[in-house]
Formats: sequence, C-alpha cells, structure tokens
Amino acid sequence: MQCRDVEATFERAGLVPLPEAARAHLVECRHCQEFVADLTAIVTAAQELPSEVTPPARVWISLRAQLVEEGIIKEGVLAPGRERASWWRGISELFRNRALAAAAVGLVLVVAGVLQVREPRIIPPGADDPIFDNAVALNEQEQDLRASIWRVPTNKRRNYCPR
Repeated sequence: MQCRDVEATFERAGLVPLPEAARAHLVECRHCQEFVADLTAIVTAAQELPSEVTPPARVWISLRAQLVEEGIIKEGVLAPGRERASWWRGISELFRNRALAAAAVGLVLVVAGVLQVREPRIIPPGADDPIFDNAVALNEQEQDLRASIWRVPTNKRRNYCPR
C-alpha cells in the first residue's frame, strides 16, 4: 500500500480501525505517521469546542441592516387592510403578463377575420356592384374568345391569336 492509498482509506472510513495493509504501511512510513497524528490532534481539538455558539442579538440586527442596505432584503410595506379585489382588477392581473395579452389580441383578430369572411356582402339597393359587373364582363369575353377559337381550323389553333 502507498501513502495516497492510506489517505484515501482515511477519507472513506475516518479513524476507525484500519485494514491490515494500511496499518503495516503506517509502521514503516514516517509521513503517514505524521498525517495520522495531525488528524488525531484536529479531532481532539474539535471535540473540545462547544457544539454551537449563539451570537448576540446585535449581530443579527447588524447583519439584517447591512442586507437591507445592499438591497438583498427589501422592506415590505404592509397594506392597511386587504380589501376584496374587484372583478376588473382580477382581469387586469390576468393580463399583466404581456404574452397572454398578445395571445388574447391575436385571438380577437382571428375571430374578427373569420366573422368578416363569413358575413355575406350586403349591397344597398340601387348601388352597382363592381365585382359583379367585372365578373359579367369577363364571362362575356370568355364566351367570345371560345367562339372565335372554334372558328379557327384545328391545325392552326395552337398559334392563333384573335387580335
């Protein structure tokens, strides 16, 4: 066994009875003997210390004042009496998060768009409908074009232009 193995044994098990190989190494190695003596002195000194010392109250007051000054602890303002929140305040608390508000606005826009598309177009009586007029004109042009194409012989239809 080597010195680092003895140190690892102490880290794992402490000062409990050591394995036979570690004890044999301790008999021969002066460095490990000093290491064990140091550990024993530390354990003895630690056992003489009191288990816990209660600091005086001034230490806690000073520590709290310093933490408040640094902004780590924030002094809270106590509300006089908690009143019941109105329903409007509850809704505003719900929309305090901007992502939720953006989603709600998007939903309103989508619903408005769907309603606009589904709503039939109402034209007041006596007004001309430009879309209907354009559709009728295009339909007439299409019929004229078809009629003129059928008058052209089939072998010339590919390159035919009525103008």
